[in-house]
Amino acid sequence: MKLSNDEKQKCLYAAILRFSTDGQSLREKTLDYLVLAGLEGTADGQGIKTGVLKRTIGNGLGTEGSKIELIQESVDRLEQRGLVEKTRIDYKPSARLTSAGNRSLEQLSSESNGLISRAIDKLLVDYDADLSIEEAKMVIKRFIINCFVDYGHNIALSILGKTRETDVTNVIDFDRAFEKSTRSLSINLQDRIFLEHRCYHFLKGHEKVFIDLKFLLTQVFYIGKILELDKRNQSRTPTL
Repeated sequence: MKLSNDEKQKCLYAAILRFSTDGQSLREKTLDYLVLAGLEGTADGQGIKTGVLKRTIGNGLGTEGSKIELIQESVDRLEQRGLVEKTRIDYKPSARLTSAGNRSLEQLSSESNGLISRAIDKLLVDYDADLSIEEAKMVIKRFIINCFVDYGHNIALSILGKTRETDVTNVIDFDRAFEKSTRSLSINLQDRIFLEHRCYHFLKGHEKVFIDLKFLLTQVFYIGKILELDKRNQSRTPTL
């Protein structure tokens, strides 16, 4: 299954808190991973303007504003490590991945996709339907991405006990998220019901693989505030 760049980028966020102890601050390392993710697919092109990169990272974190200085500092660090090359597009500061940066990103992508793959395999362990197994995996992966991109903040508040509503399925539009996940696919009623049940079980299930993945994904919607990417909401930063 071939994912779009946007889908790959969202998948990457699941693994950004897997850090080694190398003296670099957690804040810097987190932002560096986000910048690498935002530059996905740029190794063979001109790159991305720093302003566009800032918005890309902000959108992925569920925030609207970000500090351009932090992004520029991260690009500087990554350039010193040989992972990013600075360029200019229309006379404006830009950046792109080097071949080494692209390899680093592919490794991170493999790790984060592994997290999601284990959850999907668990959901489809007893799969027996007309729809191919690869298409079924695609539907569930799309559903997970749609849920956390469209409703991630509400899910985070629910999972972390920051709201009275503790049932995750009540803080999202399940039908809309599932419908978006099945577009362009021809699925019979029986298969649709099976996949809906599997997606619902992911949200409600208490198996460790589901809990771990949901917790990692919900952290994304706090990282923007932790990194001071959204200055306007800092006074309301929730406590992890």
